[in-house]
Amino acid sequence: MKIDYCSDLHLDNALSGGPHGWLGGIDISGWKAGGEILVVTGDTAEHVEDMVDFLNETAKQYHHVVAVLGNHENGSTKKSIRENVHVLDWCPNLVTDIEGVRFIGACLSPDDAVQAAAIASAFSDEADAVVGLSHYPPTRQIAAVLGRDVSGACASLLDDYEIRIGKPTTWICGHLHLEFDTVIHGVRIASNPRGYRARRRDGSSWSGFRCIEVGR
Repeated sequence: MKIDYCSDLHLDNALSGGPHGWLGGIDISGWKAGGEILVVTGDTAEHVEDMVDFLNETAKQYHHVVAVLGNHENGSTKKSIRENVHVLDWCPNLVTDIEGVRFIGACLSPDDAVQAAAIASAFSDEADAVVGLSHYPPTRQIAAVLGRDVSGACASLLDDYEIRIGKPTTWICGHLHLEFDTVIHGVRIASNPRGYRARRRDGSSWSGFRCIEVGR
């Protein structure tokens, strides 16, 4: 399975919130990287309704879109979500299974012990592979990898729980506005943030979705 992934799109950052009702019209065709599924790990927009508009429109170009909320998504929505859009924070047990791959996740703020425990308990030997999603990075050890003091902005799920990695496991996250692809605790952890106005914290420019292959 090939997955396109991104985080921290902040598509309406200059407008300071919403809902504005226009994010469903953004053309993402130039951002695609070859995946069949798109993973979006939070901070798409300042309002949940704008996020839903974007995910619904984007889902027309993917078999499935799997997402989690970020710390910027505020409010609530009564809008219908397309059948192939899965916001894990709103899924039973924070899980959805797609073609033998188990997607697990939620926003996972550093002080949310309930979400951390729920995610840790959702790992399954039945899946061919596991993809974890969270807005906040799931380990504080990412600070050493990046050489930056960001541990306070990370959750400690993979540090605190002895999760038995019996299947290939990939974790996609965001929040830090820094791109990385590394292995910690036996888990491949990757982030592809757009950042405010397509600029990341290290000054680099965002160039579109990245693609990662999971499963057999």
